[in-house]
Amino acid sequence: MPPKTPGGPDGLPDGPGAPGTPQRGALRASDDDRERVVAELGDHLAAGRLDTAEFDERASSAYAARTLGELDVLMTDLPAERERAGSGARTSLEKAASPGPAPAARPQDHKALNVRTWLAVSVMVTGVWGISSLAAHQLLNFWPMWVIGPWGLGILFHALSGRRSGPTGEVGD
Repeated sequence: MPPKTPGGPDGLPDGPGAPGTPQRGALRASDDDRERVVAELGDHLAAGRLDTAEFDERASSAYAARTLGELDVLMTDLPAERERAGSGARTSLEKAASPGPAPAARPQDHKALNVRTWLAVSVMVTGVWGISSLAAHQLLNFWPMWVIGPWGLGILFHALSGRRSGPTGEVGD
């Protein structure tokens, strides 16, 4: 009988194996596993396979995932990396010339995304306030400060404290 081929990228079988052997989908996911999936989702976003809303939803689910199986579900309808590469096997020269795998998202990237999101929402709510003031023919109370202020202070606090929150809210390293 031929040996079983590994099911996942970590070499663990997808299906039932020997008694007492955990299945890949039941194993706990690490932070590196979550970051790898988010980086792959980013590649699919850049390739146009996902829109921004679906990327955000899947990335949030990836950061909240507890098992490798939960991470695998996020990628089931997307082509695997080797299928996206095109021709299949690469020569050793191509492997040596390639820059390697995409780097995992760094905390600075998340901070920059938080600031960009805050700026975009700030512009939108200020625009709504401006249009409302024009429609009323007078300057209304500047209610966007209740959105912009506390959110901006929260981002500033996290940036200055150097702390990073994990997917479940625990403080990480």
